[in-house]
Amino acid sequence: MKLVGDFHVHTKWCGHAEGDMQEYVARAVELGLPAIGFTAHFPIPVPNKEKVCLEPEEIEVYVAEAKRLKDAYKGVIEVVTGFEADYIEEHRDIVVKECIGKWSPDFIIGSIHVIDDWPFDSPGYQDGYARWDITELYREYYGRLEKLAETGLFDVLGHIDLVKKFGYRAEGDVGGALNRLLDRVAESGMLIEANTAGFDKPVGEMYPHPDILRAARERDIPITMGSDSHAPDQVGRYFAEAVELLAQAGYEELSRPDCRKEM
Repeated sequence: MKLVGDFHVHTKWCGHAEGDMQEYVARAVELGLPAIGFTAHFPIPVPNKEKVCLEPEEIEVYVAEAKRLKDAYKGVIEVVTGFEADYIEEHRDIVVKECIGKWSPDFIIGSIHVIDDWPFDSPGYQDGYARWDITELYREYYGRLEKLAETGLFDVLGHIDLVKKFGYRAEGDVGGALNRLLDRVAESGMLIEANTAGFDKPVGEMYPHPDILRAARERDIPITMGSDSHAPDQVGRYFAEAVELLAQAGYEELSRPDCRKEM
């Protein structure tokens, strides 16, 4: 299976990551990747005490630096400019007017890191799981992702089963909610990502789980690859392991998400 690039990469612009953008490009070149896609968190209000998103005044500098690197590494590696944007229904207009309308990124990853006022994937907020029946939490999470897919605003669905990050597993049946989500993704034309960051989290496995991969393949949902890097040495992490899992699920090729505008 031919690698097409790493299309989920954060840098120091996100506050909770480290390293300059050029360091990430250099690492991708070292690995022989054909492309790298930067995906800084677009500034959408999230209830987190950490800095997790770009500040509005930082976007122009981020985009300009990505373009500089695109030009500087032309013929060596393709540098693609994207964003990761949280889907929070009341802030949908920010994605429409600001992210898409103003900045015209090459692609957007749509993700959910927050349920109501709870940033469930942040270690400092892990006690929130005790307030949920975990099966109901999974159903709620998948239901919100279904709404994300229905918007048609996003190119990639980010880390589809992120809710498992800390090892909490649904004990009841969540197949109905998951199948509805995958059906909406297939109808939308979105890609999903093989997000390898999960290997380094408490859950110790890739997003998505192999069962979800197989269900996505049955629906012909295209898939791309993302390390969700937060440090330069994480670029391309566990890609060999991910490719093996994808092949076992029936995938034969990877897709590129940068379809919003011509390179």
